[in-house]
Amino acid sequence: MLSEILVTVVTDQGRSNFAEMCTQPLGFYVTAFFILIPHLAALLSVYMRWGAVPLSIAFSIGSYIGSALIFESFFRLSVGSAVLIPAAFVVLSLCAACHVMIIRRINILAAGA
Repeated sequence: MLSEILVTVVTDQGRSNFAEMCTQPLGFYVTAFFILIPHLAALLSVYMRWGAVPLSIAFSIGSYIGSALIFESFFRLSVGSAVLIPAAFVVLSLCAACHVMIIRRINILAAGA
């Protein structure tokens, strides 16, 4: 897994393949969803002492499977790719909301210390 990420980042072909994938609605949604995982882990880590990373991964995988089931029904209705781009922006908005919530929680923790 790490070698694939390294090849994608380092090589020109890997970067062009990644850019091509992100131009597709499904690739853009999946990329946005995987960006949410570390944001969610960071948010949970300021609220929990132990288990933030496994819980965020479990939550992300569960919601990814749930969204895949929902989008499967949309694809059967031929509405799929029209829904994926707004859904990706909703996921990216969740990342921004995680940033705001992390800053608020850190300020609360710093004031109490």
